[in-house]
Amino acid sequence: MTKLSMNNTHLKSLENMPEAKLEKLEVSDNHLKNDELSRLTSLYASSLVSLKAANNKIDDLEAVITFVKSMPHLEILDLSNNSVAEKDGYRDKIFENCSSLKVLDGMTKDGEEVEVSSDENEDYGEEGEDDMDGELDAEILNKLDPEMRQKFEDGELNSQDLAALGFGAIGEEGEIEQDEGDYGEEGEAEGDDDDGEDE
Repeated sequence: MTKLSMNNTHLKSLENMPEAKLEKLEVSDNHLKNDELSRLTSLYASSLVSLKAANNKIDDLEAVITFVKSMPHLEILDLSNNSVAEKDGYRDKIFENCSSLKVLDGMTKDGEEVEVSSDENEDYGEEGEDDMDGELDAEILNKLDPEMRQKFEDGELNSQDLAALGFGAIGEEGEIEQDEGDYGEEGEAEGDDDDGEDE
């Protein structure tokens, strides 16, 4: 597994992240704070190329600088809609301390906008499966039992639990991996026909 998407999954911690050579990680729209960056450094410093962590609770510029200094292969970083992005000198300091960085919050060092999502469609697959993350995650959420769903909504599930449930794990060919053995195919509900014959 080289890509993992866990956007909008109520994450408060990146504890128990998978030990893999992740190249692309998406954890936007969660509740992650500054300390979680150091977890990524210890796990993925030798492999991570793209990190999207927009709309979290990251507010310490020094913590971000320490992070990017430790990520020699990082080319894409998105921390938009975090309060740290409003700090004085934010963009200049990040680029100064990360020579490999090409795109920060959707813009190059020279301020040119970059369509990162369209570029990544080529990496995830010709059909751009990455654009479907939110829809697939919503489908899985709807199929969880009430107790597990409540834990998810309360933010009590860690990243390992979410990955085990099928949230956002992207396989080598870009398809979202989930255990179809539990949910079956789209037509599983048709199995209820047998009950209808017992009227």
